[in-house]
Amino acid sequence: MTSDRSHRLVSLVVLLGIVVGAGVSASGCRDGSGAGRASSRTADGAIDAAVGYLRSELDEIDTVHLAVVDYLSRNWDLEPLRPARDRARSQLDQQVAAQGGMQTVEQQLLRRLIDPDAAAPPPDALPSWTDDSMSSAARAAYPLMRALSCDVSPLTDRDLDAFRALIARGGYDATHVALAIGWISEMGCADAPVEVLRADAVEQIAADLDRGPVEGLDPVNDLSLEQSAMLLYLGARERVPAGWFDEVRARQGPDGGWSAGDGESGSRWHESLLALWTLLQERSTGAEVPMVIAAPRG
Repeated sequence: MTSDRSHRLVSLVVLLGIVVGAGVSASGCRDGSGAGRASSRTADGAIDAAVGYLRSELDEIDTVHLAVVDYLSRNWDLEPLRPARDRARSQLDQQVAAQGGMQTVEQQLLRRLIDPDAAAPPPDALPSWTDDSMSSAARAAYPLMRALSCDVSPLTDRDLDAFRALIARGGYDATHVALAIGWISEMGCADAPVEVLRADAVEQIAADLDRGPVEGLDPVNDLSLEQSAMLLYLGARERVPAGWFDEVRARQGPDGGWSAGDGESGSRWHESLLALWTLLQERSTGAEVPMVIAAPRG
């Protein structure tokens, strides 16, 4: 891989706000009214409170996570979260304007999450997998870039091997591949080998979630919430541990948000987004719209 292509991967990680090799997300945190977490809300009440919390945090959320919020609003008809897509577009437009109007490969791909008419960059502009010498940041970004471009550059055996190796690492590497597999399916690129990868990802993530957190973390933390959200996103509700949804609700703060699970009192938007996604998927599959808004419409 050229140094230019490696830089593309790392810069996409910055764009996506991905945390690599950490037990807790470095996502936004506001130390507010989240102390004393012992929610007694009903299932619907917990969702309503979480929607209200996220609505208040929209200005703090980065572009790709705003795209996820937009997906939740579309799939489960959450009116208060409808502004998320316009804010994501505005953020991206401001970034491009600051670059003199020149859009990077990463920004072209990211736009496919929020613009139904966004096209992928040409295949020769996309990065390629090299080997285990890649940085953690590049490894995390690679499956997401390939997912958003698989319609113009079909996945190769080398890609599938790379995804398989990332799944085997567990943790955030596995959940990021799970998200990519969901996008690949939405883009119409899922074939038999991708379905095998889906099963591998479910097995790894379910085992990690069953194993529990590292010492010092609450069972409901950033990674475990991401694991449950991804299991449900991939259609593996039966692999979510019994009692998990009640446990998630019990950790909701008075402000409607969730903390990092490491003893912090303040709610954080990243954990709260994952918790809301988990609880929405407990209730229903929603309208089953694609997260990738530029996905082919058949």
